[in-house]
Amino acid sequence: MVHPRLLKLFALVLQNQAYSNGRLTPELLEQLGLLLTNYSRLWSEEQERLAQAQQQKESLYAFKSHGEEVKTDDELLAEIVKQNFPAYHQVYMIQLL
Repeated sequence: MVHPRLLKLFALVLQNQAYSNGRLTPELLEQLGLLLTNYSRLWSEEQERLAQAQQQKESLYAFKSHGEEVKTDDELLAEIVKQNFPAYHQVYMIQLL
């Protein structure tokens, strides 16, 4: 992997050579192609690294439920009351009406 500062320095060297020659020579164009290839490779590696970091961050919070979902305390209490006092809901609903 080429360091980004070296690529920037290489770009400045190419710019100076182009200015001093007054034109783009085939050698300069070849070196410019090499520079752009390295820039694109560096960019791709950075995008891959960011994608992996994002995937790792998401995997920390992701989980799969195996079997039943976890019930809240209120749901568990309602279930216990319904099991122990099956007529409670019928009586309570009649009183509300």
